[in-house]
Amino acid sequence: MGHVMLVLLEHVVTYNYLACPRRYDTHAEIMGVELSRLNDTDRKMKIIAAVKTFKRKMGMTETLGDLGITRMDIPDLAKKAMHDPYMATNATTANNQGY
Repeated sequence: MGHVMLVLLEHVVTYNYLACPRRYDTHAEIMGVELSRLNDTDRKMKIIAAVKTFKRKMGMTETLGDLGITRMDIPDLAKKAMHDPYMATNATTANNQGY
């Protein structure tokens, strides 16, 4: 589970950032990302870039496709994710409309 979460991390930030920007800002600042004087959109984009850089430095360049997941698998995985117990702590209520 943790490996897939790391693969999806920038997408998680994209989906949840506006629901809890300060939480993500705090994590980014701990990582050394300078966010002062940026609006929400620019902060989110800078955080996503930092996440991608962090993953690349760790050698985590995998995609879902690299893990054997195809586009055909996504609807079923999304449906299962909607009922995952971890969704209870997600900052944004998920729906089946995508993002």
